[in-house]
Amino acid sequence: MTERARATLAQVAARAAVPHKPLRDLAELPECVQLSGCFPLQAELEVSKSDLRHKVLVRRVKDALLKNIIERLCDGREGLIVNPCCVFARHARDIASRLPMTTVAASDIDSTWQSLSGLLTAATLRREPANFSFHIDSIYKLHIPRTPLAVCFFGGCGSLTDAALRLAVQAKAEFVVGRACCHENIGGNLEMSTRALTMWNAGHRLKNIVYEYCASRFGYYFDASAAIESYPLSHTTRGELDSAGMLRCAQHSVDCVLCRLAIDGDRVMFLLENGYSVLGYNENMFVASRTAI
Repeated sequence: MTERARATLAQVAARAAVPHKPLRDLAELPECVQLSGCFPLQAELEVSKSDLRHKVLVRRVKDALLKNIIERLCDGREGLIVNPCCVFARHARDIASRLPMTTVAASDIDSTWQSLSGLLTAATLRREPANFSFHIDSIYKLHIPRTPLAVCFFGGCGSLTDAALRLAVQAKAEFVVGRACCHENIGGNLEMSTRALTMWNAGHRLKNIVYEYCASRFGYYFDASAAIESYPLSHTTRGELDSAGMLRCAQHSVDCVLCRLAIDGDRVMFLLENGYSVLGYNENMFVASRTAI
């Protein structure tokens, strides 16, 4: 492992040791986020692992922060912003309204939730941004016709995050901005090894039952190209862990921050190996660039 790789993984692991307090609303965020250095995103974004309410709330706060970062990176520029796995596409619409010079293309394998969101937009007499479009497509099959300015995602469950990272790398996107989710679902895994009796753990087990049904009935979430044998993503991590080791990390990840960091560390190394500078990482958020800022 190179010295750069060791230093990067050490800084990823150090995030788990930073004292943190629950973040309750956007007013507690710093006025701006410094996008230079290696891991500058604020420690205050760490969420209390035992507080379910804050776990849910912090997703909204993190997504708002990520959209602010996208706006800062792309303001005044023309180009394509791609938001795969958009579900309701509300974040894509918001980005399109903030960045009128860009073209924002959202996609998802199912149009149901996006259609409902569109109806809500119309019902509240709001106009859909002219630079926004939605396409029905699986992230595993998605083709981007030109080099995008940015690829962004907000809660990519398990392998969907990794598919978004691969998509960004293949398309040579200038920026990658996103939030990972559900680390236990990488490689199509639905098993959890831990038996903690918490609301958070029980919620993930219930979610995995729904995921299994949707995957078997509709073909959602998983794809053969993202099987557990395709992990780790990075060559660096393959020198330390094999696919079985990544599977064990996934199965323990709901209740083990170190297992989540092992999975995210692999993602960070994958971006570094493919020419990206990781401008920011915080728990499950990534901000990366192909060019120096």
